Amino acid sequence: MRPSPAVRSLRVALVVIAVLGVLLAPTLLLIDAEADARGAMALYALVVLVYLGAGILAWWRRPGNRMGPLIVVTGFSVYAGALFNAHHPVLVAIGTVLSTATLALVVHILHAFPSGYLRGRLSRLVVALAYVNSTVLEAPEYLFSSARESPLFVAEAPAVLAVAAVTQRAVGVAIALATAAVLLRRLRSADRANRRTLISLLAYGTFAILFIPFSSVILEGFFGVDPVWRSIAQLAVMGGVPIAFTFGVLRGGFARTAGLSELEVWLDASGDAPSAIRAALARTVGDPDLEVVYWVEERGIHIDDEGTAVALPVGRGRRTSVEVELDGRRIAAVIYDQHLIADAQSVRSAARLVALRLDRARLTAELHASERALAASRARIEAADAAAIEPDTGIERLTQRQREVLALMAAGRTNAAIARELVLSEKSVVNHISRIFDALDLPVAPDDHRRVIAAMRYLAR
Repeated sequence: MRPSPAVRSLRVALVVIAVLGVLLAPTLLLIDAEADARGAMALYALVVLVYLGAGILAWWRRPGNRMGPLIVVTGFSVYAGALFNAHHPVLVAIGTVLSTATLALVVHILHAFPSGYLRGRLSRLVVALAYVNSTVLEAPEYLFSSARESPLFVAEAPAVLAVAAVTQRAVGVAIALATAAVLLRRLRSADRANRRTLISLLAYGTFAILFIPFSSVILEGFFGVDPVWRSIAQLAVMGGVPIAFTFGVLRGGFARTAGLSELEVWLDASGDAPSAIRAALARTVGDPDLEVVYWVEERGIHIDDEGTAVALPVGRGRRTSVEVELDGRRIAAVIYDQHLIADAQSVRSAARLVALRLDRARLTAELHASERALAASRARIEAADAAAIEPDTGIERLTQRQREVLALMAAGRTNAAIARELVLSEKSVVNHISRIFDALDLPVAPDDHRRVIAAMRYLAR
């Protein structure tokens, strides 16, 4: 299948990013850093390549998902932060300002995985605080302290510096604890199949996000580790985040998606069978467990491909659904994992593109539903015919459909329920009941309830 122009453009862009990363990362080794920082520069270069590689993989597998671009930006952020060790004032200024931006981006990655969107107020608040902490609260460190020899130094302001340092440390700890709590809660609430794919990033992410703020106390305070080596350890731990992400991808936790432009091409090649439509939609939106169900207006229910009634998910669980309409008529619904796909509009757009095909599949599903209802009715008639029927009850004069209606009357069903069960209109049910009364010789009488008498004759046969 020939890729669409959008897909070809994306591939070119990803190749450009890959080439740029391969060319930029080694330049960190050329920086004339201090002797004790040269090993760190090599590690910076490696971490840049790891982030860019993971980001390119994620971007290629899911072009419409924000995880890929977010991881790629984090890779370039690592590169920019390493420029702090250069000797050119402009490069040092860039590295100084962005020295802690990577921490905020890592927090963003952990909260946004796997949909690329931040779910819930707590995640949005924590990520916003992370960016404030790495920019606003970091600024006094290089603006009001000459100790860092920053080209952005303005003037000494010890009081402002002290308040900012304490605030930044406290906010950092709060961000780490809140992020760990969110990740552990998501891991605990995931079902067994999803936990298998989420555990690599969420478990490692929990460790990494706690290690960063507490490593100073643990490594320097308890073990006397040099601050340089502590920084290298923090960088190495952050470098493990994209590795954990890639491991989750390889275990199936980040299925590849296709663009909408490829959806019709895919269906043209695979056909209009319901299974082919479902597979194409699943591939397009990136949820391998996606389901398609069809709306039956007369019965007021959704059914699957085989005609079996299906209830749409309710509540705030992982599964949710979007309705599909064609020319103002409700025809189907798509059930998907909202933790995996946070943007419901992408599901609607994909389903709308194949609405006509879904409508044809709906007709087939309705036929299967009618066949199932007919088979069930025949089974009831055969069971009734197996029993002896009194010749004077009049039941033997009923047609098969009238016997089906009478059997449901005897079961206590209302006309509306009988209509749904037999896929009839209520008017047709009323007509059948009238003919049943005629066949059983039950005229209108003020003291008799004909429906009850007909049911009793049926049950007494």
